[in-house]
Amino acid sequence: MSPAALSTIVIEKESLKFSSAHLTIFPDGSKERLHGHNYQVRLELQTERLAAGQMIPFSVLKTELKRLCDAWDEYVLLPAHSPFLKRGETGPETNENFRIGTDYYSLPKSEVVWLDCETISCERLSEVFLREFHAAVAITLDTYPWKSISIQVRESPHQGATATHVRH
Repeated sequence: MSPAALSTIVIEKESLKFSSAHLTIFPDGSKERLHGHNYQVRLELQTERLAAGQMIPFSVLKTELKRLCDAWDEYVLLPAHSPFLKRGETGPETNENFRIGTDYYSLPKSEVVWLDCETISCERLSEVFLREFHAAVAITLDTYPWKSISIQVRESPHQGATATHVRH
């Protein structure tokens, strides 16, 4: 008896990108300066052999990947759970006012996206993107025999991180 065949579907397009500013807060509380990247996103979906006539709905996956990229494009990405970032500093009510160490920031609320993580790095961006992507497409994907979903977020052509969710 031969082993079950696995396939890996890859979606990587020029349009799957976002340009965002961020600063990485390190575990000791030090941080990088506010700066930005032009991020690229890549999806890998590993599946068992599909039944005859069964096809993964690429259009659904591509639409959701693009929606998530657009949601982060041209925003300042900030970590909602950093123990070193103190929100609620005094400042204009229309701004996100916060402090990291001795540095004070005040940014327009309309230009900030708070992410469910403790710092902003490629590792954390790929994890958050994967969680949000999987939550959005789970109902569609769960009708297929998929094994794992991986999202790679690259901040330059040869530098990035990949997060993987393995189906149980």
